[in-house]
Amino acid sequence: MKKISITFLSIVLILMLLVISPNDVQASYIGIQPTVKPGIYYTDTNIEVGLITLPGVKIIYTIDGSTPIATMNSFGSLNIKNGRLYNGPISIRYGLTRTIKAISFRRWYEKSPVFSFTYEVYSPFRLMEAARIKHSYFNYITYNSKLYYKVQRGNPSYFNKYNNGNINCTWYTYAKSIYYNTPVLFTSAGGLDGRQWFGKVVPSIHQIKYAGNNGLEALISANKNRPIYNVIVSFEKNGSGTSGHVMMIDAIINGKIYYSESFSPGVWKSEASVSNFKSKYYAHNGSIVGVVHLIP
Repeated sequence: MKKISITFLSIVLILMLLVISPNDVQASYIGIQPTVKPGIYYTDTNIEVGLITLPGVKIIYTIDGSTPIATMNSFGSLNIKNGRLYNGPISIRYGLTRTIKAISFRRWYEKSPVFSFTYEVYSPFRLMEAARIKHSYFNYITYNSKLYYKVQRGNPSYFNKYNNGNINCTWYTYAKSIYYNTPVLFTSAGGLDGRQWFGKVVPSIHQIKYAGNNGLEALISANKNRPIYNVIVSFEKNGSGTSGHVMMIDAIINGKIYYSESFSPGVWKSEASVSNFKSKYYAHNGSIVGVVHLIP
């Protein structure tokens, strides 16, 4: 009889352990870490993101921005209401922004809070090709010899196409801003040689200004190295003259500069870095006065 009583007591204790709340046993949760740090990536292939946790832990995740929802009972049975069970790396295709949201479960532990990891994946080759193709349709020859520009106050004026037989940088840059549907707005007319553009551009949510010779670096930093389009650059001089120079950068993709300018109109060019771009223009055009990011 004594042996039977002990056995019965053992069974009761086991059943109590099975049904007792996990919070009564372990008041903590198990964390999740990604194998790839969240952030912005440039690659022409996919990135594979694994989720790391302790052995035996189950992870439920989503990649559509929704919150994963699931429950686990005291027997360790998992009921998934939204999301999927993690069983291997998550592939994120270039050209997409994905936020992985995940929660962890383990018997006797609390359900974890939602962990969130965001990835922006860009294909540098495809972005470059898209910018190049778009630029190829810019036919400066078809634009009027006088391009009237917008001003915030007073009467508008115009840029002439030619200066001493060469295409004027002010005309060419304004023509490109029209082509990209981002025509520049100035504070007032007149006094608009290349170096004066920066000072007379109206600051706004559509015309964001970055002053000084490090304006390009500040622009890239402010955008956290995301792709940037339609950037006007003002230089302090134009050769031996004092009129200054202005031009538009069509795209900045992972620090690489793509552009064309009035010295060789319509020709698609590139520089591997901001420092290369600045070095190329410094001898003839001096330092950068400032840059303006045109946003439609």
